[in-house]
Amino acid sequence: MLKTLAVVEFPQPPASVNRVCLAQRRLCGRPLIEWVIRRVSESQQIDSVLALVGESQEGRQAICQIPPDVPVFVGEQGDVLSDLTAALNDFPATNFVRVNVDNPFIDPILIDRLIATADRHPGCDYIGFQSGDGRPTVFSQVGIFAEWYRTEALQWAHQEATAKEERDNVTRFFMSHPERFQIRLIPVPDELANQEDMRLTIGVDQDWEHVEEIFEAIGPDELDWQRIANLLAAQPGLRRTMASLNRTAIV
Repeated sequence: MLKTLAVVEFPQPPASVNRVCLAQRRLCGRPLIEWVIRRVSESQQIDSVLALVGESQEGRQAICQIPPDVPVFVGEQGDVLSDLTAALNDFPATNFVRVNVDNPFIDPILIDRLIATADRHPGCDYIGFQSGDGRPTVFSQVGIFAEWYRTEALQWAHQEATAKEERDNVTRFFMSHPERFQIRLIPVPDELANQEDMRLTIGVDQDWEHVEEIFEAIGPDELDWQRIANLLAAQPGLRRTMASLNRTAIV
């Protein structure tokens, strides 16, 4: 059994209804899903990477773009929690890290920080990052951060969660049961604390335009969170646009 598996998830309906067509996007000549998988693979603490895709037409299209050395699990259960549990049954791991393919700036250094925190706190069921206002970053649109789960805790959630919204939003289910799950949130670096005007996930076409602007400005080889934060700090107009999208865009 692996110690830590990274699961790169391709959005499934209805989540993908309001997103741009992710299967058609390319960065530096690579399909987006391949780019994200390779970013995650740069983590020093990940033992293996698994791609989890849905049965949608776009998900099936994405399968052809996944590197041949990366295993693929097709979720057929109808909700995120069931698909994750089934994937971990086929690819057993003690712990796993979740990453969504709509986060092209996922930072492998911050993934390693999650896993190192888990090693220091072996009783945790869930570890994530916390923004300056105290909210888990997964509920923001920053798009740099991953999440860490203990697989045994996920299996318990699979048995206990009943409502559709609980099964499709696994993190919220964990957060709503502090009596059952041991949760630890890591404060984000100060440069990333104010997330109202930071948006690096891909939900609408304008997000993709911003991704391309950042790639052009920094280049593909130096996309760590510090350089991205420094770039955005020098672009107040772009930050205002991102803030507006965070208030109005449906993802």
